[in-house]
Amino acid sequence: MLADPIGYRRVGGASIGGSPLVIGHPKLQALHAFWDQMRGERALPARGAFPFETLRIWLGHIALVDVLREPAQFKFRLFGTRLVELAGRDLTGQTFDKCIPADRLAAAVEPYLECLARCGPVVRAVRYAAPGGAPFMLEQLLLPCASDQGAIDVIVAATYLERIGGAGASA
Repeated sequence: MLADPIGYRRVGGASIGGSPLVIGHPKLQALHAFWDQMRGERALPARGAFPFETLRIWLGHIALVDVLREPAQFKFRLFGTRLVELAGRDLTGQTFDKCIPADRLAAAVEPYLECLARCGPVVRAVRYAAPGGAPFMLEQLLLPCASDQGAIDVIVAATYLERIGGAGASA
């Protein structure tokens, strides 16, 4: 269950402008650097710039989220194996409104809408507690991609968990 939102914020390096890069998890830092490299001089990289094999070290922690328009909706094109373990089910092929409880939908969609509005990466961190389990810090990085350098059509969403106040095993 997600609780105690710490918030989300746009991230970016000097080439994007704006806020300083604030990503805590080293694998998310590396993924952001890779995304930045793949976009080159463009505002956004194309999803095709990320061949499956280049994402291997992050793959279980990645969801590819299609952006559907009119009205804006989000659909899981791919839901990584580690995310399936955390969620307890595979959400591949489902729209957010069909797989997220109505009382949590707005909070789940908010960072994705922020990503669209800013046309740039967004990172958020929230406290996460599994039923009867230890508390974790969930950190999520949203990286927008555009197939034609127009509107964002895919968001690469990577999620990692870190134990809070205990031996630092990463999930």
